[in-house]
Amino acid sequence: MADPTPKQADPAEFCEGDPAAQGTQTFAWPALDGTAPPAGAGWTWINVWATWCAPCVEEMPRLQAWESELQAQAGPGQLRFLSVDATAAAVTRFQEHHPGQRTGVRIREFDQLAGWLPTVGLDAGAVLPIHLFLDASQQIRCVREGAVNKGDYDVVAQVLSGLKAL
Repeated sequence: MADPTPKQADPAEFCEGDPAAQGTQTFAWPALDGTAPPAGAGWTWINVWATWCAPCVEEMPRLQAWESELQAQAGPGQLRFLSVDATAAAVTRFQEHHPGQRTGVRIREFDQLAGWLPTVGLDAGAVLPIHLFLDASQQIRCVREGAVNKGDYDVVAQVLSGLKAL
């Protein structure tokens, strides 16, 4: 007989890398085509994406829809988007086809991506989408390589709720 208790989400399995190293790196934006968004109160979730990345485009509306509920559950915070598209024109075309979808800031040069990824705890060849979860001090507490799916809401809420205690 199957256990009727649903399996608890596990942030240790959701996040990449060594959990002991989490919180030892301060987040820094790569060189941007524009101004970096200010750090807000509470947690920050940064979604690194590109218009040519199908999983990125698929998950973005979901993440944006979750933001208010996550703020209510995990305390103050904000979701930010970082495009790694090669041109601003690509992001503009995306916005024309996806009205209402936030796109955030864009890396100045795509070639910078491989050099920036190790600063957030990933290999230079990491695949998109990438998710960075920062505490209020802008310390990187969780890095996720790959898409966040509908079933990941609970683990994301656990990760962000854990940040308000720090």
